[in-house]
Amino acid sequence: KEKWADHRRSYLPLFAKTNGLKVNKSEAVDAAASHIITWNEKSDISVGYEAGQLTLKYLAAALFGVKISNEQADIIDQASDNGIQNFQIYSGLTYGLVPGFLMSRISGYNSAKKQIINIISELRNTAPATAQLHQLSNDEAFELLFAGHSTVKATLYNALLLLARNPEWQKSIRQETSQNGLPLTLQKPDGDGNIPAATKVTMETLRLFPSIPYIPRQMACDASVNGYSFGKNDIIIIPVKAIHRSPKLYERPEEFLPDQNFSAPAIRNRPKGSFLPFGFGPNGCPGQGMAVQEVQILLSLICNQFNLEAKDTLPKTKSKLTIITDRDATIKIAPC
Repeated sequence: KEKWADHRRSYLPLFAKTNGLKVNKSEAVDAAASHIITWNEKSDISVGYEAGQLTLKYLAAALFGVKISNEQADIIDQASDNGIQNFQIYSGLTYGLVPGFLMSRISGYNSAKKQIINIISELRNTAPATAQLHQLSNDEAFELLFAGHSTVKATLYNALLLLARNPEWQKSIRQETSQNGLPLTLQKPDGDGNIPAATKVTMETLRLFPSIPYIPRQMACDASVNGYSFGKNDIIIIPVKAIHRSPKLYERPEEFLPDQNFSAPAIRNRPKGSFLPFGFGPNGCPGQGMAVQEVQILLSLICNQFNLEAKDTLPKTKSKLTIITDRDATIKIAPC
């Protein structure tokens, strides 16, 4: 327990409002926009591949102040997927599932870490002297990429598939986008309490497809809840996906309904604990604000330039410690 607490404390300062990471949003947007421009040469895209490329290029610019090539992004993306899919486990940095000091015992994770740190070393050697990457250790940079990339990629992947089947929401996002392709507002409601369309789509995607469908927690003391008794140190599992799709909390829970589920009144009227894509409490994801903003920006950039159309059936999903699909998916794209 103390080792895990020390592990978490070592990373939380990176997300502090002061003396923490300086997110280079303008550089990140430029990096993502430069990649999206290449879609003009295509009539369809492999959603998983493109989501991986976009999230890594955005993160490398935002957190490290460096540009990453397609080849480097491919290596990191494949290493992350292999580490996650082989063992169905995420880094303890983001969700508090398993401390990093235990992850080192897992060979798949170890192999992924080695490959990703090799790329980080390449980036460090060519990065400008002012790049933020020089202020981070290899372990810190790896944790940020491994945890931040995988979860955001999964959310962007599912959001694009849902938008391709719901063109009215593409239009809503486009209408709230400025001339340079960025959302007019980020995350927070406007003066009238209206929540941006890209934020609603992001949250509804996380409701239907939470990156972590189950959250393990250890009881700190004996307790009784609704007639069930739990002892100190017992391990309990919080079924995030089941909560998110409960008809007691959400009307028509299997459907994609961003307006119904994430209007300001709907959020206010739902009980606490009904939406847990980032965990909760002191072990919640410290980078959740940045993650939501990243997906919102990427969706706005994409919808401002392209119409998306479903091409094939949705991949089948399987819930373990993460939600994985049986294959990549393809969608049609056309310039607006």
